[in-house]
Amino acid sequence: MKIRGFRIELGEIEFAINQHPAVKDSIVLAQSQRLIAYTVAQESVEPEELQRFLKQSMPSYMVPSAIVELATFPLTANGKVDRKALLDIAPAISTRAISLPQTSIEHQLVQIWQEVLKVEPIGVEDDFFELGGHSLLMLQLAAKMEQALGKPIPMAMLYQVPTIRQLSQAIADKQSDFSSALIQFQAGDSTRSPLFCIPGATGTFRFCEGLRAHLDPEQPIYGIQELSIDSQTTLEMMANHAIREMQQFQPEGPYHIIGYSMGASVAYDIAQQLHDQGQEVALLALIAPGNMMAIPEQFTVLQKLPVVRNFYLLLELLTRWNAFGVESRSLKFRDRTVLFLKKVIWSLKLIVRMILFGAIDHLTGNTDPYWRHGWIVRHYRPRQSAFPIQLFICEQEARPSEMWVSWRTLADDQLTVHILPGTHLSCVDKSAMRILIQKIAHLFPK
Repeated sequence: MKIRGFRIELGEIEFAINQHPAVKDSIVLAQSQRLIAYTVAQESVEPEELQRFLKQSMPSYMVPSAIVELATFPLTANGKVDRKALLDIAPAISTRAISLPQTSIEHQLVQIWQEVLKVEPIGVEDDFFELGGHSLLMLQLAAKMEQALGKPIPMAMLYQVPTIRQLSQAIADKQSDFSSALIQFQAGDSTRSPLFCIPGATGTFRFCEGLRAHLDPEQPIYGIQELSIDSQTTLEMMANHAIREMQQFQPEGPYHIIGYSMGASVAYDIAQQLHDQGQEVALLALIAPGNMMAIPEQFTVLQKLPVVRNFYLLLELLTRWNAFGVESRSLKFRDRTVLFLKKVIWSLKLIVRMILFGAIDHLTGNTDPYWRHGWIVRHYRPRQSAFPIQLFICEQEARPSEMWVSWRTLADDQLTVHILPGTHLSCVDKSAMRILIQKIAHLFPK
């Protein structure tokens, strides 16, 4: 299921809770876009302690905002846990300590945050991202705050002042400047080349927290808030926007870039554009990127035909035998042929799905930002890479290789593939970022 834009596995949270020595059993349910944990304890444990325990092993958006301790779980007549009855005894308020608003601006912001985040109550010291906030909610929040306060509130402000108290003070301070899309996560040594981070479609910079936790404190780390997108936005435009921000801070290379999810595709084009300018790209690390099939040059004319526009995946498979990866080249011809046919069938299924969903979205006027980001990536036509790529794939997406095989055709022998533990979401946790740093430590700025 999804909670505030994040895919959540309730069983994974229950397993983590049950690892606490004081907990005998647990059930986690979702209600009104928040997570509630019900526990049967071997010995009493404070909800705050359980929340701190969970934050050591999982992202904040997976930590229940309320924890209810019970003597036993209510049962149905069949002897199964009565989940409906559990929801009926959900706490009316969160178990978090709440700091009350003191000024009129804080009162206004509390009301807006509760409406957008669908969490009540919210205290002025609560962190927007720990409450489950992400870039899509930031857009709603910024619009509502501008309407209520009569002044524009840049999204970047929330990265730097993520609590209501900090935000209200920044709003009251007329000297505060949050107009830049460049977000500082670690100032470090100004004489060292900074590490530029490009977020995914949800605008998450969670991987920056992991980088900051494990990199040298003298290493500057900056995130680049994405360009506001509309129906005309292209991936090249998003990359050009990021380059302008980067070069205002660092006019000349070498550049060190890390991108996550859709941000990996943007990072790839950033590196291409910088290379075209004659700049050095010393590090391009792509974390859990989507699949980008590069159409062979002789077929690019077909992109202009609406009928064939969605057939680029099939064209790639039919014209790039080596796209199947090194492991298939050692197979017998018969096995390679079977593998080829399987991938053609997979591509045809995907193409049909893309056509059907594209037609539905066109008829219904889909404005979902997630869909819009996907549309931008699907209409991007990458060029062959002129520089090495460090590709990080999460375990969940490492098989089947069709999910990332296109990067082999784009980078060929310049591609180095690494596997990170976890899923598409958890592979940017602090523990995974420690592994990433260990694998490419020699490529970071010195």
